[in-house]
Amino acid sequence: MSRSIDAVHLQAYNDALRLSPAELVDALRTTLGARLVTYIAGTSATATVRDWVTGIASPPAAAMTKLRMAYRVVSVLTHSASPGLAASWLQGKHPDLDDRSPARILREGSDDAHERVLRAAFAFAAD
Repeated sequence: MSRSIDAVHLQAYNDALRLSPAELVDALRTTLGARLVTYIAGTSATATVRDWVTGIASPPAAAMTKLRMAYRVVSVLTHSASPGLAASWLQGKHPDLDDRSPARILREGSDDAHERVLRAAFAFAAD
């Protein structure tokens, strides 16, 4: 029996807090690719993401907030879809998000906007 989407989200929430920055960024990079993680984090170079994964540098607090939410969103999406579809979903314009991409909202948005992305991911995963 598969776990419920709520159980998956709770585990992702806990993991997002417990994983080291390097582990969290590496998990996202593996699932989404370095370019998309770079974009969501609000940095300009994939080398920066590589440095975060290897421990040469640590993501700033603002980037970690975005990446933790991205991790939660990706966990919900990959519960019912492939990692490739999750990456596509993050990059596509979404009608429930004022036709903006979820990745852009994660990059630029407030905590309230991040929660809207998470709700949209739940709706997508439930279909």
